Amino acid sequence: MTQLMGLMVLGLSMTACGFVPRGADAVDQSWYINKCAPHTPELAKGADPRGSEDIVMDAMGVIYISSSDYRIEYNSVPRRAGAIYRYDVAGDGEVKAMRIRSESSRLPSYFEKNFAPHGISLLEMGDAKRLFVINHRIRALPRPADKENLANLLNLPAGEVTQSFVEIFRIEKDGDGEMLVHEKSVGDRNALAKGTEPRGGRGFVLHDLVAVGPQQFFATNNPRGVQQAIDVTFFRNPIGNIVYYDGASYQVVKDRIDFADGINISPDNRHLYTATVLDGDLVTYKTNLNPAGETQPKEVTLDEVTPRIRLGGHLDNLEWSNGRREAILVASHPSIAAFGLQRAQAPVKAASRIMQVSINKDGMPDVKSAKIVYWNDGSQVSAASVAAYYKDKKRERLIVGSPFEDRFLACKLDAH
Repeated sequence: MTQLMGLMVLGLSMTACGFVPRGADAVDQSWYINKCAPHTPELAKGADPRGSEDIVMDAMGVIYISSSDYRIEYNSVPRRAGAIYRYDVAGDGEVKAMRIRSESSRLPSYFEKNFAPHGISLLEMGDAKRLFVINHRIRALPRPADKENLANLLNLPAGEVTQSFVEIFRIEKDGDGEMLVHEKSVGDRNALAKGTEPRGGRGFVLHDLVAVGPQQFFATNNPRGVQQAIDVTFFRNPIGNIVYYDGASYQVVKDRIDFADGINISPDNRHLYTATVLDGDLVTYKTNLNPAGETQPKEVTLDEVTPRIRLGGHLDNLEWSNGRREAILVASHPSIAAFGLQRAQAPVKAASRIMQVSINKDGMPDVKSAKIVYWNDGSQVSAASVAAYYKDKKRERLIVGSPFEDRFLACKLDAH
């Protein structure tokens, strides 16, 4: 299973049981784009940026795209290896898969066939850039030893499990483009074995992450299992959590969260923002972290700052709208059931909604600033999961990614 496996069942169960997300408190819907004039970037030879679930943009207008095939597990076709794509929005360059090399002499073999990027985060420190990537490696389970076991008799596969790794890359020049230099893999084996057991158990299924230092990051974690599904679907118990990796080990820094997904942080590392799936809330936490590159405290704390902003729908990724970090773009799924059906390859489209929330100079979201900037019924882009924004004297673009489309959507806002 990949990250959002189970949301179809969850969404359908919620609908059947009458559990639907509460509406938005105060989101300006007076004007928005419902179908943009698309700009189609040129694809490099062999480029296949399908499943652009997450996108980040650097200060110069270059976007990095997490690409995986989110539908493939529902059929018998071998899973296509994912990739990180690069597109220079400012220079209107071609969309090209980034070459990956290892800091050691040999790149780990799983990158060739078992690289499934999901949430990504970009850390810029001066001229240095690092990309943090959640990689959902698939591990096949061994066959039962008993030859008389039914699975062996019927020659059935034993199944597989997903493991959440975080890959840390340096971004370096590569001719007229850039490449990824693999520095470190952060594994999930016994990641949460120590300390008090979280409400949802010690399961480890990462959704999104945000880098706060060269080897440090926060990530949203939502354990999976039958008991967890019952907790969420029928009792709405908050079983998710936020974990922090200090460069050596993980720790749960905030427990009992309503299925947290997107996550991002203020430039000074003092305010952490998360998006919840079930209630559609943008939640802000005050941290005790220092700016990236400085020594961080041994015990990291998160204190929620009210009020929450209820944006409505089922929230997904959060991305800064520009390099000045004055506003956050929030992707939202109006119907989680339609999202799940599309993941199961049903012939349906899922509506897409992108909202913007301004961030005040003190790091707090402006409650009254929430507004919809793009809303489509799924005919132009289905199940949008992330958006990024770029503007200069020549062009204005809204880049929208989706886990189910063949490529991301580049909206020409200067045409409106």
